[in-house]
Amino acid sequence: MPTENNPAVIYLGPACEAETSDGRTWAEDWPWPDCECGRQPVQYVLGETFNRVKAERDALQERLTKTDQWVDGLEGLLRLARQFVVNGIELGYIQMPDLDTPDPALELVPKIDAALSAGSGPQLEWRTIPAGPRAESPARCNCGSCPAGCTGAKP
Repeated sequence: MPTENNPAVIYLGPACEAETSDGRTWAEDWPWPDCECGRQPVQYVLGETFNRVKAERDALQERLTKTDQWVDGLEGLLRLARQFVVNGIELGYIQMPDLDTPDPALELVPKIDAALSAGSGPQLEWRTIPAGPRAESPARCNCGSCPAGCTGAKP
């Protein structure tokens, strides 16, 4: 615990003082004006202060590491969702509205790309699927009653 004879912080004069006849000085406060050489005094703190600051730094580093891992997981999920949507459009499972329709679905992939490009990942390309005749959704089963109009029994 800091006391009058045991201050919490002490300073060692700037390195340029070593060139003087008195050498570098120790002080409990900051008695040095701005030095022409640009060097600053060295600040020393008590071991307990150092240990507290080090523990705070370590806790923040652990929190940062966990947050980075969480962000990496979310980025992976966003990339997976993007690929799912793009594949669904290209294969005809997802029908996009006409380009002149004010539908938020048209903004989904560009917004995902913008979110991904804000990070450190590689830039992605987005191709606009032209409006026009829609591809029929491929049959997914042979039940005879699904919306795709397939016939036959389930595999």
